[in-house]
Amino acid sequence: MLKTQLKAYREKVHLSQNQVSKELHITRQSISRWENGRGYPDMDNLILISQLYKCSIDDLLQDDQVTREKIESPVSEMKNQHKPLNYKITKTFNSKEELILLFIILMISAFIPFLGVILPFFVIWRNKTNHLLHKIVLLTSIVIFLFSLYSSYIIINDTFFMPGTTTVQKIK
Repeated sequence: MLKTQLKAYREKVHLSQNQVSKELHITRQSISRWENGRGYPDMDNLILISQLYKCSIDDLLQDDQVTREKIESPVSEMKNQHKPLNYKITKTFNSKEELILLFIILMISAFIPFLGVILPFFVIWRNKTNHLLHKIVLLTSIVIFLFSLYSSYIIINDTFFMPGTTTVQKIK
């Protein structure tokens, strides 16, 4: 059966379920579900698995006619559901680029107090939990928001409510 083949080939290449899930950009629970026979990988994932395990799809599906029938669907149905094989890889690169962009936005907003009060909310909204660093982005956003809020308060207070109380002294 497919479940035993998936587990056997995974163990043959010395990979854990977690490592396979990271390579395929899916959850570890999906790998577990497939290896326990509670689900089946779609055709795109089956191709990626066969490449990762360095075996053919036929090797994975040998002696498992039920699974073959569930995976093989009419061509017209596959055309409607077709995604390019590099879809998951492209999605990951876009995710990394977005993470870098979010950090750049945060750093810029840290130097502009009034912008730093607004932009962290945008960054938190755009921050996705599938990023490896999503908690760091969240924490950085909160710190920059508080810092910018305090800086904005000082600027507004000094400009409108207590002008002239700030003194600049020359250090000799």
